[in-house]
Amino acid sequence: MIVAITGTPGTGKTEAAKALAKRMRWKWFSLNSIAESKGLYEGYDKERMSKIVDIRRLREEVNELATENDNMIIEAHYAHDMPCDVVIVLRTNPDVLRKRMVKKSFHTEKVAENLEAEMMQVILDEAQETRKSVYEIDTTRKTPEKAAREIEKIIRNQTAYIEKDLVVPEQFIMDFRRPFGKLYSSGQDDAAKRIIKELKKTKGLTVTVGDMTSHSLIKNGLKPNMIIIDGKQKRGRFEGKISFNGAEVKVKNPARHITVEMWKAIETSIPGLKKRRVKILVNGEEDLAVLPCAIHLPLGSRIIYGQFGEGLVLVYLDQERKDRAKAILENIMFSQ
Repeated sequence: MIVAITGTPGTGKTEAAKALAKRMRWKWFSLNSIAESKGLYEGYDKERMSKIVDIRRLREEVNELATENDNMIIEAHYAHDMPCDVVIVLRTNPDVLRKRMVKKSFHTEKVAENLEAEMMQVILDEAQETRKSVYEIDTTRKTPEKAAREIEKIIRNQTAYIEKDLVVPEQFIMDFRRPFGKLYSSGQDDAAKRIIKELKKTKGLTVTVGDMTSHSLIKNGLKPNMIIIDGKQKRGRFEGKISFNGAEVKVKNPARHITVEMWKAIETSIPGLKKRRVKILVNGEEDLAVLPCAIHLPLGSRIIYGQFGEGLVLVYLDQERKDRAKAILENIMFSQ
C-alpha cells in the first residue's frame, strides 16, 4: 500500500509522515528530497523562486520504490499526483499556518500564496479530482504523533477484507470473463514467451494463477514470486509437472467462491514475497483468485492468468485496475 500525505506547506506533512512510519514500521519518502537528489526538475519558476518538479519522472521513481516496498509513505504538497492507494490531506487554520510559515522564514509572497491556497482548499480539491480515497485531517492543534494515530486508523480501515465466504452470482461472472489486462491469444508456449519478453521491461512482484499458465511460464524461464494452482486443467486433472520451489499453503475454495481461507492466504503471503516464494494449492478452483491478488498486491506487480479458450492475460497492476477490482468486490459483497 502507498499512502500519500499532502497539504499546503506548513501543515506538518514531514513530521506526520515520520511519526506514521515509526508507528507502522513502514518506510517513508520525501518526494522533494528524491527530486533534489536525482535532479528530477523540468525548469525554474522565477516568480515563485523555486524549481519545477518533473511529475512524470517522479511518478516513475515512486513506481520503482513500490517494487521494493510492500508498504510505504510518500509526502509532498503534490503527493496526491503520485501512484498511491490512499491520500491524506493535512489542513491547518490559516492563522496558525501563517505563524508556522513565518517561523520557517518563508518570504512574504510565498506566505500569502500558501495562505490563499489553504483558504481556497486548492490541494484538497486537486486530491479529490484524482478519484482516489481522500481523507482530511486538521493538524491545527494536533501533534505529529496524534495526526499519525488518526492516519493509521484510516489505513487500517482501508484494508480490504471479507468476513464470510462469498458466492459469486452469475451476473458478476462476466466481470471475470473480460480480460483484466492485455490478452495474448496465441498458443500457450508462444504467449508465455511473449509475456516473459514483456516482463523484462519492468520490475515488480509476479504472480501466476492457474496450473497450465504457471507451467507454461515457468517452463519458458519465468520465476514467479507466487503461484496459485488447483491441480486442474479445463475441469480435468492437470497432468503436467510444475517446477516451483516455495512454501506451500493449502486452502479450500469451491467453484464460484471466494473463501475467507483463500483470501487470507493470499493477503498474508504477499508481504513476505520478496524473501520467499509461495505456492497456494487450492482444493476446489482458483479461478477467482485474481481478485484478491489485484486488491492486495502492491502497485507495479504483475499477475498472469489464463483466459478460458482465448490465451493468457498479463495484468500490470496500476491504480485503475486496483479500483476496478475493489468495485467488483463491493458489488459481490452487496449482492450477498
